[in-house]
Amino acid sequence: MYTVSLYSGNVLIGNIEGLYTISLPYELKQGENAKDIKVMGTYSDGRSEEINCTFDEATGMVIFWTNRLGDFTITFSEPSENI
Repeated sequence: MYTVSLYSGNVLIGNIEGLYTISLPYELKQGENAKDIKVMGTYSDGRSEEINCTFDEATGMVIFWTNRLGDFTITFSEPSENI
């Protein structure tokens, strides 16, 4: 799990209105398909949501967009059929 927060120096700012692009490192394991990666976001109000993302194989980063900061976990949806 990754906690994403916004600070100015040592002062926690919290959310600023807008869209955040967040990149988290991830190494695909044997048998995992990048198309099945999802991100689960959990927020200070107790809400959680599944967030669509992309995986950049060149950099090993999971990239997603959100308008809220909080805790994010890399998960997987039901496996895709390899055709």
